[in-house]
Amino acid sequence: MIYRSGALAPDERKKKMKDKLKAIVCLGLVMCVASGLWACSREDVQTEPESSNTTINYVYNGIYDISNIPEETLSGEMPVTEIETDTNGETYIVVEQPVQTVQDGNESPRTTLKSGGRISETSERRNVESVSVTLPEGATMADMFAILEAKGVASFSALMNTAVNTDFSYFPLIGAQGNTGRAFALEGYIRAGTYTFVKNTAPADVISRLLRSMESFVSTPMRRQMAARNMSVDEAITIASIVEIESGGDVAQMAKISSVIQNRLKAGMQLEMNSTGRYVDSVIKNYIKSDDPETYSKYEEYYNTFKCAGLPAGPICSPGSEAVKSAISPLDTNYLYFCVGEDGIYRYAATAEEHRANLIAAGLVPAEPDIPSQP
Repeated sequence: MIYRSGALAPDERKKKMKDKLKAIVCLGLVMCVASGLWACSREDVQTEPESSNTTINYVYNGIYDISNIPEETLSGEMPVTEIETDTNGETYIVVEQPVQTVQDGNESPRTTLKSGGRISETSERRNVESVSVTLPEGATMADMFAILEAKGVASFSALMNTAVNTDFSYFPLIGAQGNTGRAFALEGYIRAGTYTFVKNTAPADVISRLLRSMESFVSTPMRRQMAARNMSVDEAITIASIVEIESGGDVAQMAKISSVIQNRLKAGMQLEMNSTGRYVDSVIKNYIKSDDPETYSKYEEYYNTFKCAGLPAGPICSPGSEAVKSAISPLDTNYLYFCVGEDGIYRYAATAEEHRANLIAAGLVPAEPDIPSQP
């Protein structure tokens, strides 16, 4: 029998059909096995115990007043002039915005600023709504997150959860921290300053940008100064955070207060700074939830410098530039004590007797009554 060109003989057709059936059966078996493995993996995930780091619906309970934050929103048609991807793989848009600084009576020209916010790398141009945010020196991490929420950058709860549950140790300053029992790894490292953010930015991108700002601030000359004083960056930031709070932001007092702290450390004395105890009460107890009262007792031992030896376990706020400078360049004094009364005057002393007299002068303790002489 003759077959047309391209046609198959019956035996060949049967063989080809068998091969197809075998292929179909094999594919079915592979799909079954894959489906079974997927189901097992899903079962494993579902039965895996929960991490100790859980998502909490944080509510701002800080002491910083965020009720009168000025709204400085820049919205509408804002041309994207450039798209950049940084070394951490985060993509940013760069927009042109006016900077309202005044020099010699003239407004500064329009300046290009980088706005945080992950976007598609294929985007060439889009309208954005950005906002100027000032994060003040001396604010805590929670204070700053509350301000960011108030300006529409990201929600407070999402920022807190990201800060607590995300490992940011790939930033060198965070990775260099010791395991000291600190409450929040990022406290003190959220850099104060004025930033421009795109609204509704991913929380991790917001935090990463603020941490990068801190990394840039701690310069090589600063590190050399710290090393010359046998001081780590973390110790310097922790000292600076105490100075920031205890000085009330008064730059004139910072180097003196820093000298008191460092003189007491050298003398092996407890620091006994009220600001550290307040940090436990107003921050740690607000944002670390535990039914075990021993948890807070431990943090008292870690942070309250009336109870712990040396420095607290970590910074208690985000210090400003001047506070950091005072930490690495304290005034050369013999002061071991200081106090400030309602009159706002800072009084320093080298001895306990002098300090007692200062406390009386400041109205912080009553004067000892005159004892009449015996006849």
